[in-house]
Amino acid sequence: MEELDEKLLSTNIKHRKYTVLIVDDYPMNTILAESYVSHLFPNSIIITAKDGKEAVESYLKHNPNIIIMDIQMPVMSGYEATIKIREIEAGIDKHTPIVALTAGTAIGDKEKCLKSGMDDFMTKPIVLSTFENILIKHLSLQNKQIGNDSLMKTFVHFNKEQMMERVMQNIDLYNKMINMALVTLPENIQILSKAYEAKYLDAVRFNAHSIKGIALDSSFNILAEYASELAHLEDNTNEENLKLIKLIEEELHLIKEEIAVNS
Repeated sequence: MEELDEKLLSTNIKHRKYTVLIVDDYPMNTILAESYVSHLFPNSIIITAKDGKEAVESYLKHNPNIIIMDIQMPVMSGYEATIKIREIEAGIDKHTPIVALTAGTAIGDKEKCLKSGMDDFMTKPIVLSTFENILIKHLSLQNKQIGNDSLMKTFVHFNKEQMMERVMQNIDLYNKMINMALVTLPENIQILSKAYEAKYLDAVRFNAHSIKGIALDSSFNILAEYASELAHLEDNTNEENLKLIKLIEEELHLIKEEIAVNS
């Protein structure tokens, strides 16, 4: 069950819209890191900087969710930039994850990174699996402000406990709302898929918004997250959007199975 929860959380995180700041003075490293972020988090916004000074300026301008920070750079090092960012955040009760990116050849590099205020450490050359695991770990921590138990309850196919609380433990009202959702959702999802194929973005956004509303009212929390991403769709050229529609279709089947188990 724990592995399933982690998989669901990972899938949810990958479809969120994050702002990722990549700081490196070597273009090849920047290009590779950008490619990894685009592959793993296709809805994300990527900001780049070539030294620590630009990193601090970009941090203030773009408010990133996570920073990938090279260590040895001209003008201002990654250590110095991190210290400045932590000084800024100390006054606003905020903590942005900063992951060091370094050759890792010097003894004590990791300790020095952590001492400067960084949260984690990656060595060059970058490996995709390591990159993925570290970013998911720190992005998921951002979502744990409400606590691990509450978060895991949120990211289930169907949260019956939450739904029963919403209907004041009234089983008749519960059955009425769930049945209504299960009748309405397939129709909306079918319209959503056809609208996407026809490139009617307004119709995609409208139906995705409707699906999100029904899902939230019914405690179908993962479905609501998927639909929320499509409700803000800006173009239909990204293949990941089609994958997201497939995930929505699959999620409805998983919801039905979970309701059957809980009935």
